[in-house]
Amino acid sequence: MQHPLIAPQSPGEQLAALAAGALDMASRQQTGNIGSVTIPTANGTKLIAGEMAGEQGIAPWVGDTTPPGMPTGVSVDSAAGMILVTWDGTLRDGVPADFDHVQILVDGTEAGQLRVQGTVPLGPYEAGSVHQVTARAWDDAHAEDGSPAPNGSGPTAPISVTVKSVAGADEIQAAQDKAQKAINEVAGVKQTAASASQVAADAGKAAADAGRKASQAKTIADGKNRIIAAASEPAHDGLALGDLWMQLDQANNVTGIQVWNGQAFTDYVLMAQQVLVAGSVGTISLADGAVVADKVTASEALLEKLLVRKIKADEIDVGMLTAAIVRSGLFSTPDGLVGFDSSGFWAKGRDGKYLFRASGDGVQAVGGFQTASSGDRIQLSQTLIQGTTLGGLQGIGDDPTHPYWLIWGDHDGLSSKLFMGTTTQQPEIAVDHDNNGETSVALTAKHIAINSITDNGSIRVNSEFYTPHINVPLDQWIDFYPGFSNYVNRTRLDIAGGMCYMTVAVQGSLPDNQYTQVAHIRKVYPHAGMNVVCTMQYAYAAGAFIGSDTDPDPQVINFMNHSGDPRSWAVAQFIFPYAGQLD
Repeated sequence: MQHPLIAPQSPGEQLAALAAGALDMASRQQTGNIGSVTIPTANGTKLIAGEMAGEQGIAPWVGDTTPPGMPTGVSVDSAAGMILVTWDGTLRDGVPADFDHVQILVDGTEAGQLRVQGTVPLGPYEAGSVHQVTARAWDDAHAEDGSPAPNGSGPTAPISVTVKSVAGADEIQAAQDKAQKAINEVAGVKQTAASASQVAADAGKAAADAGRKASQAKTIADGKNRIIAAASEPAHDGLALGDLWMQLDQANNVTGIQVWNGQAFTDYVLMAQQVLVAGSVGTISLADGAVVADKVTASEALLEKLLVRKIKADEIDVGMLTAAIVRSGLFSTPDGLVGFDSSGFWAKGRDGKYLFRASGDGVQAVGGFQTASSGDRIQLSQTLIQGTTLGGLQGIGDDPTHPYWLIWGDHDGLSSKLFMGTTTQQPEIAVDHDNNGETSVALTAKHIAINSITDNGSIRVNSEFYTPHINVPLDQWIDFYPGFSNYVNRTRLDIAGGMCYMTVAVQGSLPDNQYTQVAHIRKVYPHAGMNVVCTMQYAYAAGAFIGSDTDPDPQVINFMNHSGDPRSWAVAQFIFPYAGQLD
């Protein structure tokens, strides 16, 4: 009579255990807090998105420890009290994907940054001072907790620069001396003319002929305006409308100009369509509220005191505008769609709603953002997938219609959903949480592998540990004694659900009515003295045991033939709890 084998768990029970194990495995493989996701990226680094990434929400290049190459193509110049540092956008060994910025250091202290090729003005610095400029390249790496942990290259060789002013000090002094000399000469000539008139009058008293000539000259002179240079205000008698008084200091330098209006001296105001500067071919045009000139030059002292409250122009064309600080309450494009104010930097759509905004509350980007404009990149966006508005994180290439992978969610009023996979049509992982608090997790794939990572080699279902199915190779757990072998390759050891299912199929001569040692177990064995019935040739009943009073070795398998005839094969199955015998 053939006895049935003792069966393991039913297929339904095993399927439930596998599904529960998958849920537990997914939770154990998370590397961040609830609401965070960690994604493996290139070169062994990771990307963290969610709460664990800090205030920015996303922390790329986690675990990266390779610094970028040293900056190349760095040059230094100076103008208008500023240090001008130019970078051509190149790094030694090329620009890596995780590059962030080039740090500019003046005398070892950070003074500015460049994220793309271009020129950055630094300062202001004292004219004539000498400084050493170096540069370092930094990447955008982050630590496991989402905090910035950038890697920096070594500094470039120092470049010495001498700070230049708007104009050299000797040039400014020479121009001032020349202007003062011209003013003094004008004042001296007019003063001499006045003295000559007085001498002519005195001479007229002595000689009638000389007096007549002097009287004619005075008549001619009185018909024109005079310029009087004096430290104190001239007497008002004899003044004509429009006469000028050039005020002198103790060194005979002109400090101001007053004009006689018929009753008193007032400030002299020059009114002209254009002013032609001697020695030049151009003019300075003075209009209502505007000064128009090809070039306006001012000293550093004047520039420091210059305050511009508003600049309004249809077009400003400058090769380079260099300034230490620009302060303004508002800047915006003519259409008002891009600008910055006290709230931060922003860009709006035609409907007036914000598309991008960077302020003290963080960065808002309507529609999403991506780590690169082309090529392989990570994209965070709010888009329309399968007719539902979703927020998604995906890895894409140059064909955005075929992403490499996606993580997205949805809320339809009845439940909240989270999907992960390589296609929106059939996500491999789906999580659903309805309004009744019920949750479900679905795994969909052609092959699903669940590998235990616990210390005792088991998985946990509802706080209970279960051993996953393990098929132990024959040569790892059993040796047949000489004269015996594996019968039709049916000897095997399976571990599933915390139980061992051991089938021993032996082929060899089994003497009648006695126990025979047929095999030795290496690592996995049940308790000593376990006896089972077994099937033998011609379906006669037989016995088998592992360890007994007769043979106390718990690793020896004994078969008994009590059929009355010699037999050549037998099969027995032992079932016992798994207690880590493979460890």
